[in-house]
Amino acid sequence: MTEKEIAENKIQLEALEAKFDKCIAEINRLNNIIVQTPAVRPTNFLNIKEVTEIAGLSRKTVEDDIERGRLKVVHRGKRRLVTQQAADEYLNK
Repeated sequence: MTEKEIAENKIQLEALEAKFDKCIAEINRLNNIIVQTPAVRPTNFLNIKEVTEIAGLSRKTVEDDIERGRLKVVHRGKRRLVTQQAADEYLNK
């Protein structure tokens, strides 16, 4: 290997080291975010029928409120579920 090739390889190696250092810094930043994010606790879910029964409202009324954003739902596959917290907020309005 010539001195020129060695010098070029050294430059490329330094560039790779700089990229590697940036990757490590990003991993550390994301790890800090993960550590600071509170764990999600299991929540009780209600289906739409249960909400209608508890609220004493028709299914159409509840579905209209979902469309208007008055009742927040979580989608699990094809199912729409309401968290206990969202149901409490909806019922206490």
